[in-house]
Formats: sequence, structure tokens, C-alpha cells
Amino acid sequence: FPSHDSGKVTKDVDLKFTSTNKALARFSVVTSKKKKDDAGNWVDSGTTFWDITAWDALAESVADHVSKGTSVIVIGTAETQEWTDKTSGEKKSKLGITAQQVAVALKKSRPKAQSKPTSNAGWDEEAPF
Repeated sequence: FPSHDSGKVTKDVDLKFTSTNKALARFSVVTSKKKKDDAGNWVDSGTTFWDITAWDALAESVADHVSKGTSVIVIGTAETQEWTDKTSGEKKSKLGITAQQVAVALKKSRPKAQSKPTSNAGWDEEAPF
């Protein structure tokens, strides 16, 4: 079903290419729900880990711009993957999203180091307007 969520990337993006040269990126995002307790303080009320898959140009863009700790917004199709553990025979499941869009959530992101201009070469001290 269609889904959108925001959270932090838990590890660096794994970018691979299929035998037909299609880009495939895989990464994990953790989301937390918050609610107010009886005292009016915000507290965590649940954490979910999502396995995200992106394909083609989106996969390559994600690999270029997203890394561990990046806050992202993911829009895509959510699914539950189920399997039986070959060793224990236990049934297991995990949540996943096949991404159609991935964006950096600027409100929660940490700024990267910014370079400062070394001179005003070619610029007047005052704005031209």
C-alpha cells in the first residue's frame, strides 16, 4: 500500500548493479512515534525499522546524497516480507518500502561543514543595490 514516512538512516546506503546494469540501493530507516505523557512531556511510544529499496536513477541519487544519520522522507509502497528461517524453522517478517521518492528532511538534518570565502575578489564591500 502507498506509504510515506520520515526517519533517520541507520547505516550507509548499499548500492549495487544487477546483471542487466540496473542500479539497486538498499538502506534502513528508523522511525519513532512520540506522544505526550501525563506530565505533558514528549516521550517515545514506539520505534520501527524499515528496509528501503530504491531502483535506477533514484538508487544512484540516494547513494550520492544519503548516508548514515541523514534524516529522510520516503514515499513508496510498503510491504511486509515474510519467510521461514532455514535453521530454526521459525516464521519471520520485516517491514519494507519500495521507494518512489526519497528526500532529505532539512528540518532535522545537521548542516555539513561550509566553506567560507577566502576573499571578496571581484566584489565591492557594499551590495550593488
